[in-house]
Amino acid sequence: ASYRFTDTGATTPGWPVCTGLGIHASPAVDPGAGGAGRDDVVVAAGSVSGRNAGSGRIEQLGPAGNVVWSRSLPDAFGSYGQAPILSASPAIGDTGAGQRRIVIGTVGNSAYSLDPATGATSPGWPIQTADSTFSTAAIANIDGSQAIIAGSDSYSTGPGSSDTWTGGSTRLVTANGTVGWTDPSNEVVTSSPAVGNLDGSGPVAVYGHGRYWSDYQPVSDADGLTAVDAATGKVLWERHLGGYSEPSPALADLTGNGQLDVVEPTLTTLGQRTGAVVYAFGPTGNTLWGPVTLPEPPGSTGNPNVITGGVATADFGSGSQDVVVASGLGFDILDGRSGAVLATEGVGLNDAGGSWAGDPHPANLAMSNTPLIVPDPSGAGLD
Repeated sequence: ASYRFTDTGATTPGWPVCTGLGIHASPAVDPGAGGAGRDDVVVAAGSVSGRNAGSGRIEQLGPAGNVVWSRSLPDAFGSYGQAPILSASPAIGDTGAGQRRIVIGTVGNSAYSLDPATGATSPGWPIQTADSTFSTAAIANIDGSQAIIAGSDSYSTGPGSSDTWTGGSTRLVTANGTVGWTDPSNEVVTSSPAVGNLDGSGPVAVYGHGRYWSDYQPVSDADGLTAVDAATGKVLWERHLGGYSEPSPALADLTGNGQLDVVEPTLTTLGQRTGAVVYAFGPTGNTLWGPVTLPEPPGSTGNPNVITGGVATADFGSGSQDVVVASGLGFDILDGRSGAVLATEGVGLNDAGGSWAGDPHPANLAMSNTPLIVPDPSGAGLD
């Protein structure tokens, strides 16, 4: 189900909306379709287990929870059928010539660009991917032109295979589906790219990788954080973090010098089930701080050091960006300049007999999403 809440935490009238499918992706909002200053919500759905397992769908929901349009995204290049699962989150933005589009890949061999008003497929799409897509695309201005930077898995054999290597692919795609550059890697790319002009010399795409092939054989990119020239795909630098770089990076001015730095957490230590840490790097890949190990959050009953989501940043009053990390059973706020842990909070769902009054067993719920930071409606700060 999809939920929508007011600024007081109350459920918005007309919500929740039942999709009939499991949801593993974060929703996106479309500011151009809701009317009267309100946004629509775009939801990608599908799961390998549970209700209607193996089927996927994308829906645009109006402010009142009404279905504006709903459709599946057939795999045009592989063997995943008419309704493959959608595990990547939708990206919405101007892909060129003022055309707002929804861009999303499937757990198949196809990626789509859609008209958010109708859900119709854009000319030149779908395009072929080398394997399934779990990474959310970035839409950005690359040297004066809008373009899409997208990551996916890559498999050199099997139905729909298009690459000559096994691992992952990151590539630039234009609004009409033309592929520019491709950066190959020997591990999947489930990390979502972040694009920004780090030091004023031009746009850079930064991304981690993932965890799949490294469970079968040693691969060098499993713990890699890669920065490429967004216009050409040339690798500018890569750092190896000692842990799986599946979480998505964030770009922020951590030092207050007007340049964008890179924050990247790791999923776990290589070959382990725990041991996540957080790093920060300057525009040229120089280490600012890290590795930072997160403390045990209040009310937790297990090791918190697994980070499956990305990080968010905000200025909490220091004059520069601080870092918020959701992991394990709570969340932490790190000082952007030093990486020092400023605050550690449990989510209150894991205290025996606490938030789940009458239940003596902790819920053991782990956070697996990137935190969302918004202004407090009372004007008291940030939530």
